[in-house]
Amino acid sequence: MARRLYIDFNTAYSKIRTYSTLTSATRFYAHTPTCWMVVVDDVIFFQPYTFGESKEHRKNQENRCLGSYMPVLKFKANTNTSEILENHFVKLWDTSDNDMFHVEAQLEDKKYIINKIFRQRLRWLKSVAGILSMHENNTDGSFKDRRKSTRQRCKSGQPFKVSWDESGRIKKATIKDFSGDGICLELADDSTIIKPNQILKLMVTPNPTASSSNFIIQQLFKNNKNEFIVMGVDAHSPVVIRLQAKKASEKSRASTASEPPQLQSQDSGL
Repeated sequence: MARRLYIDFNTAYSKIRTYSTLTSATRFYAHTPTCWMVVVDDVIFFQPYTFGESKEHRKNQENRCLGSYMPVLKFKANTNTSEILENHFVKLWDTSDNDMFHVEAQLEDKKYIINKIFRQRLRWLKSVAGILSMHENNTDGSFKDRRKSTRQRCKSGQPFKVSWDESGRIKKATIKDFSGDGICLELADDSTIIKPNQILKLMVTPNPTASSSNFIIQQLFKNNKNEFIVMGVDAHSPVVIRLQAKKASEKSRASTASEPPQLQSQDSGL
């Protein structure tokens, strides 16, 4: 679909370039595309874009255009609806700073731009692609998002000290990612011995000064009496441990004990 979008863009761009009168009257906006729209003196044609599709569209994969799934709506000019749509166009035009000249420069630099996008957004792109592929293959409607809490990477990256056993040995750690029910820690000491399903009572001394790290610890540790269950361990250097709050794990087991297994996202509860 990405290839189709690029080809469609290149086709439109090439055609516009052949008309000098259109070159100065064309802008490219960076907002998320929400619709296809044509505004003339007495009528407006409007077609919304959606991420959704019907079972019929899933069977027919020939047309991958997002907008083709929805009908084209026709509105007369000088009405409340037409005024809203015209104002939508004006705001897009006024907030767009890419014209034909800028796009030509970007096309010359396309390899750098594409590399930058994948370098900065690869983790997100992989996650979205994996989830959408599940929906794509979900012909019988069995796939449902069972995550109670979604996961995000911790952006502060500030290290802090943590301990969990009776010996009081202190390890330097950073929060790799987190959710409302769990946390993933990266430990600087690769001699740590931790096993899956082990219950840890974590102590942080002192709390990190970074606002996000401190907030996560305050919410997850104190609200769960500092008790976590080890869900997974990556024993390479540095050691990475995935922890789920003990209370959340117990609730999850109790609620699913009588249910058949369900397809879950890879970051469920972590």
